[in-house]
Amino acid sequence: PNKTSKTADAVKSLSNLHQPPLPPPHTRKEGSNMNRRQTKRTDRKSLGLLGGGHFVAFRRHYLPPISIVVVGMLLVLQFTTFQRYVDKIGIPAQSEIYFKAPQRIWIDVVSFSEGIAAWKTSLMELLHIAQSLNATLVEPCMGSGRLGSCAPTPVGVGDKLYTIPVSELFDLEQYKSPSFGREFPVLVSFDNYQAALGESDSDAGMVKLCASKENKLDRCSTNTTRIREIGQNDVMEKMGKSNADNFIIHIEDYWKGTTRRELGWRLGMGYLDQNEMKRKMLPFHPKHLQFVDDLLERGNLTSDNFSAIHWRAEKVGMNYTRCAMAVNDVKNIMLKRNMWSNNATESVESSTHKFVLLSSLNEDADKMWGGARRKADSDRKSMVEALRYLLHDNGFIKIDNLLGNEHKVCDSGMLAIYDLIIAAKANNFASCVNGGENGCTQASQSLCKECNHVGNFGRMATLARKEKGTMECWPTE
Repeated sequence: PNKTSKTADAVKSLSNLHQPPLPPPHTRKEGSNMNRRQTKRTDRKSLGLLGGGHFVAFRRHYLPPISIVVVGMLLVLQFTTFQRYVDKIGIPAQSEIYFKAPQRIWIDVVSFSEGIAAWKTSLMELLHIAQSLNATLVEPCMGSGRLGSCAPTPVGVGDKLYTIPVSELFDLEQYKSPSFGREFPVLVSFDNYQAALGESDSDAGMVKLCASKENKLDRCSTNTTRIREIGQNDVMEKMGKSNADNFIIHIEDYWKGTTRRELGWRLGMGYLDQNEMKRKMLPFHPKHLQFVDDLLERGNLTSDNFSAIHWRAEKVGMNYTRCAMAVNDVKNIMLKRNMWSNNATESVESSTHKFVLLSSLNEDADKMWGGARRKADSDRKSMVEALRYLLHDNGFIKIDNLLGNEHKVCDSGMLAIYDLIIAAKANNFASCVNGGENGCTQASQSLCKECNHVGNFGRMATLARKEKGTMECWPTE
């Protein structure tokens, strides 16, 4: 009953909202000047308005119709002022984000600019974009350790550059089926992409973007537009105006961080945590994990009886002999630490504990990826002698030496995949990590810079190890 009574009172108040109340009985004088003056004063006080268009309050008992019109105009003015502020600071308006999209949005990145440790992060960024836009990423392929389009090479151009789909390197099954609330999967193969487009992609809407850095503009085709040259919501507006069933976001020369720095903002996306993308590891495909286990068993290696040292010898003018000796010194320092922790003698520890060398250097030039091969060609004789010093004279094991003649490596990038899996399985691991801290001193950092290209691969290898003992610099003592 109380609730009903309150509701009735509220309805009654609303019904009387536009009817000015009569003055109290003791002051009511029909047609008197005093009554008219009082009404005018009440009218002015009924709108509690301050300068600058800020609405404060209404008097509860009086609201003439003209006041409602004035308040409405002021609210429209305030909204217009707020919208101008929004435009000034660069927040996309709601109407600009929620557009009428084509039936299907595709993200087709035809070329990447960095090696596996960097393009792993790039792949995570692109999967994030696809999820955010309810779009589908066209699966890229690996060739010589780099990523690019799986499209067949035109007749007469030469061999196909990119042959191994990324879903054969990493376990990406979760992205290849539509998740809850999605009509399409996040990732599809190039063949399925072509089948979805039909005979030709000429009927699809498209925007062609170049993600190259300032000094790398020649890596993009002439009919692309640099991402930095387009407006904040230009792509979204073009997508919204397209009447095609398919819309393709075509990207060339993608670099790690492109989404955070340039692309995400222009697609109306929120802030992307780049560090989270770097730290997140994609799981390796189960078939490669099993393959590496079989290789290690062939070499009588288990996670307890071997350690690994990473040497990224991709530095022009490097002294291969001196750096190979430094690698052997790192091995001896790690052996002594193992000896103390295992309470074993030096002779026993050195005979039972083995070391795997993870390096892009190889006596067979065909097993080196392009960048490493070009740098080693300047002093190939010294490079081969340095490898023999480590492998033949000091007992290091290299994974490709365990492969045997029966296994042909289909792409030099596969050796990098195997090395990363071995780094994750090793008992102890030493590398030269960009921004490394654990186990680093001024002397060890200096040695790392002298003998290594300190890039992203070392960091990727240490992330794969999780809680295992890891040195982010080569130890010197």
